[in-house]
Amino acid sequence: MSTSSDLQHVLNIASLLKNTYNPDNTIRSMAENNLKTIQEDVNFLPLLLHLIAVPKFDNNISLAEQNHIKLAAAIMLKNHTNKKWFIRKSRNKQIESKIPNNIRDSIRNLIYPTMCNINDKKILTQLVQVLHTIAIADFPQAIPLFV
Repeated sequence: MSTSSDLQHVLNIASLLKNTYNPDNTIRSMAENNLKTIQEDVNFLPLLLHLIAVPKFDNNISLAEQNHIKLAAAIMLKNHTNKKWFIRKSRNKQIESKIPNNIRDSIRNLIYPTMCNINDKKILTQLVQVLHTIAIADFPQAIPLFV
């Protein structure tokens, strides 16, 4: 992410993910509803991946808590990838992926380098599943790097 606006979006997502763990039902519900709204943004998946990739995104939050937030982001990335990545065929008609090609390219280019820099096994496990989904759907045409 190169702009301060992107960084602000990452911090906003981190805050919402953190609040999904809040014991206060009102705060948790608001965070979940806000996440449902922003997850429709075309840049949501790259922002999640960026949140996972940065070593430390907030000096006011402990590294342990940041890892919990990153794990939540990784799970959300995995779930969205599983749900929206594939291009499906239905009754002789092709149904396109809900993820635009430029975003798919961005995720493909960032997933492996991100995985190489992750030390938390729980987060890495989620990212391996994301890569697996991408490889099944796109190999070999869209990911010649692995050929």
